[in-house]
Amino acid sequence: IEYNEAKSGGAICITSWPSGFFIRNNLISNNTASSRGGAIHFYNSVGENQTGSSPTRMTNTMYGNNSLDSENVSPYIINNTFCNNTGNNWGGAIVNSFEATKIILINNIFHSNIANLGPDLYTQYGASSYYLNYNCIDTSLIYGTWSGTNFVTGDPLFAGTGVHPFALSPNSPCIDAGWPSDWAHTPIYDIRGFPRVL
Repeated sequence: IEYNEAKSGGAICITSWPSGFFIRNNLISNNTASSRGGAIHFYNSVGENQTGSSPTRMTNTMYGNNSLDSENVSPYIINNTFCNNTGNNWGGAIVNSFEATKIILINNIFHSNIANLGPDLYTQYGASSYYLNYNCIDTSLIYGTWSGTNFVTGDPLFAGTGVHPFALSPNSPCIDAGWPSDWAHTPIYDIRGFPRVL
């Protein structure tokens, strides 16, 4: 999901979701929000995101009704790459503006996202939060409440050229560093068709 623009949630603005909602297996890059949430804004009011461009490429999976967290109704963001997204005010990649909502992130890569506050993740309300597990992220680029473990830090070392510039180079710290659980539905092959878990 690339090269989109909007006031809030440059690529995706979500105002509600069903139990067990997933955003999974996407490249989300080069999106811009003039306000907040360069890539995604979980927003608790309808009508803010009425202007913007249509996606130029969509290879995403977003669906619900596969309940894994029916008590908390937390959305899951799994196996995505967030790169070069810009939120001009808050949250270059993701903004959580839902009161008392925990967004669960597993096996994602965050790199080169830009915002004044929380270039990778921004939490707007104190009771809202993120739970992170097996993500490549610089935790100093998170603004607000979060918890988590098993971080990969540093440059993910993308290949940078060719048909798949966001593919990982052979010496990337992200290779074999994610959670290969069947629950996370980690694809067997990467975007180039190579085995994902070596």
